[in-house]
Amino acid sequence: TFNNATENVPLGQLKAHEDYPAIIYTTPSYIFPYMDEHHRLAEGAVKHGEYEMRAERFWMQGKKWNPLMPLSVNINGSFITITLNNEVNGTDSYAGPVGPLSIDTSYITDPGNYGFRCTDANVTITNVSLGSDKKTILITLDSIPEVGAKITYAMQSDLRNSSNPPDRYERWKFAGARGNIRDNDTRDKSAFDGQNLY
Repeated sequence: TFNNATENVPLGQLKAHEDYPAIIYTTPSYIFPYMDEHHRLAEGAVKHGEYEMRAERFWMQGKKWNPLMPLSVNINGSFITITLNNEVNGTDSYAGPVGPLSIDTSYITDPGNYGFRCTDANVTITNVSLGSDKKTILITLDSIPEVGAKITYAMQSDLRNSSNPPDRYERWKFAGARGNIRDNDTRDKSAFDGQNLY
């Protein structure tokens, strides 16, 4: 959450999504406009409902929606490869994100390394890029991390008060836990503004 990002809540939600057929994780919340730290603006409320409606559309077809998320994380020395679940050439029937991955800093500002961090304080991320298969994220570290270190994404609770733009309704784009990885799913457009529901 914007207020106090901890890994236990989103990982618990993801586990519930994976373990229980009737619980569906639809989308992260940091992509929606907020009036303050707790209440969404009308655009955020409408779009959140549209993401839920997409999941319900697949549910009515007997399929469970899976949002953009990692399938695997592999490390080789100081190089990390994260494979996501997007189908680059997916069809309308695929109950998950379709299209190649993108790093998008036009909608949400870059919090640093596009939202990725290493929990080993002695290690620095030197590069984040997309793989040529358009399904992987490649992360380069300046050294080999300690055993048990993690790579986190959009979990920067220390960025809560990192920005104070003149328009307080724009603050959510500049502060708080967030990341810049998205799919290029163009199957659904928002009735609010006609933008794609990536």
